[in-house]
Amino acid sequence: TIEIIKIKKPIQASIYEILSNPQIATILFLIGIYGLIFGFTSPGILPETIGTICLILSLIGLGVLSLNYVSIILIIAGIIFLIAELLTPTYGILGAASVICVTLGAIMLFKEPLMPKEFYRTFPMLIAGISLGMAIVVTFILIKVVQLKRVKKRVGGEAIVGEKGEVISFENGKGFAKIRGEIWKIKSDEDLEGGDEIVVVEREGLTLYVKKS
Repeated sequence: TIEIIKIKKPIQASIYEILSNPQIATILFLIGIYGLIFGFTSPGILPETIGTICLILSLIGLGVLSLNYVSIILIIAGIIFLIAELLTPTYGILGAASVICVTLGAIMLFKEPLMPKEFYRTFPMLIAGISLGMAIVVTFILIKVVQLKRVKKRVGGEAIVGEKGEVISFENGKGFAKIRGEIWKIKSDEDLEGGDEIVVVEREGLTLYVKKS
């Protein structure tokens, strides 16, 4: 007679099976990479701690899969492009290259021919989510860069141009005015009096050129 003995799957095998899922391995890999990126570019240690753990877990899972190593190179290149976009903004050029590289790399990542049917139904959705997420990140970076450029244009002498204030005293083409809660020396070709509303048209050192608003 043949006796059938049921052996309970050990928890280690269950964990290994979960980590070996291509989709989970890919998600952990990307979370790990992005965690390290944002950890190195922001204060605190939480992002890089989570990133390191996810990266280690992903490598465990990826180690049991047949991979296309060209895709790994593409993903790494995409991550490098994203870091370069963060450090030296190129108005989205390197960001777009990052999205393209990571998307292509993720699509070609697994070359295992006998993946389950469920994998082929859900993996494209995962790739689309990854691509959309990266596009959102790049767009956010681009918006911040444009905003920063606008702020820089208004730094220094031009920062106060366009501000409105009130004349305190004025005589012989010059006087004083209160603008943004501060007292400024002003000059104007117009005939001004105390209490007049003015607007700044130019700044020269500590002197503002104004006109009636």
